[in-house]
Order: sequence, then C-alpha cells, then structure tokens
Amino acid sequence: MAIYIAASLIIKPGDKVLVCEPSYIFANMVFEGLGAELIRVPVDSYGMNTEAVEEALKKHTIRLIYIIPHHHHPTTVTMSVERRHHLLRLIKNYQLAVIEDDYDYDFQFQYEPYLPLASGDHEGNIIYIGSLTKVLGAPFRLGYMVAAEKFIHAAATKRMLISLRGISLRSR
Repeated sequence: MAIYIAASLIIKPGDKVLVCEPSYIFANMVFEGLGAELIRVPVDSYGMNTEAVEEALKKHTIRLIYIIPHHHHPTTVTMSVERRHHLLRLIKNYQLAVIEDDYDYDFQFQYEPYLPLASGDHEGNIIYIGSLTKVLGAPFRLGYMVAAEKFIHAAATKRMLISLRGISLRSR
C-alpha cells in the first residue's frame, strides 16, 4: 500500500518512472496502473546500474525512481556503496523523487546491512518505505513510510480515504 500511496501522490498519467530490470512486478503494476511509462535499467551483481540511470536521465524526463537497494527483488543483490553514492549525486543533481523500498532491512544474518539511501543527504527527495511483515510473519501486515512532513500528511490523508478505519500519525 505504501508504494501505491507514494506513487499516486507523485506521478500522473504519461510520467516516466525508472525501475530496475528485473523489478518487483507488483510495483510496476502500480506505476502502470497510475498511467506511468516504465523506463528500465539493468541490475547486475552490484545492484542497479547507475551509469544506465544517468544515461536514462539524459534521454528522458523521469518523474520517479523506484529502487530496492538492499536485497533487490527478485535478484536479492545489494547495491554497492559506490553506486549508492553515485545515485545520491544523481538524485540531488536532477532533483528526483525516489521511492526506496526496503522491505526486509532487518531480515538478514550474513553481514551488517548498508544504511538506506534515505539516511544520506538527499534534500527530502527520498520516500523510504519498509515492512515488518517478514519479521513478524505473514498474518501481520505492518508497513511504514519515512518522508518529508508535508508528504507524510498527504499520504496519511490518502490512506485514510482508502480505508476509513483510521491510522495513527506522529509528527516529529
């Protein structure tokens, strides 16, 4: 739901959304359902190819980037530190809206996870979403979104309109 809410507040029909190839099919379905055109860039053993991102940004007006830098779905590749820094520079230079999907940040045991892109200097352009479902178990559908305060208020309003059962909103 967080992907849908964030995307619906950002993109309009005809906008271009940059995604990985392969990518999370349900996110792609959300973007296309909102009328976006998908621009696909490859994923390799270092994560999303940020050189291909930069080339796409030179050719297209990209409204949104959707990225899963930690345990990319479906490849499970984690984006390298160098590519994370390059992507953060691109986000700032092009003033891009980004949905960073970190669905399983706490669900790994091999190494210390890299910090999310959203923990870096991105000037409020990254919407960080995640879920505790993998930790709590499938029956428990609990997700979260971290973004600029104005965006969170708009997202909370949209969420309330989708499901009038209510939500909790906490400001800093």
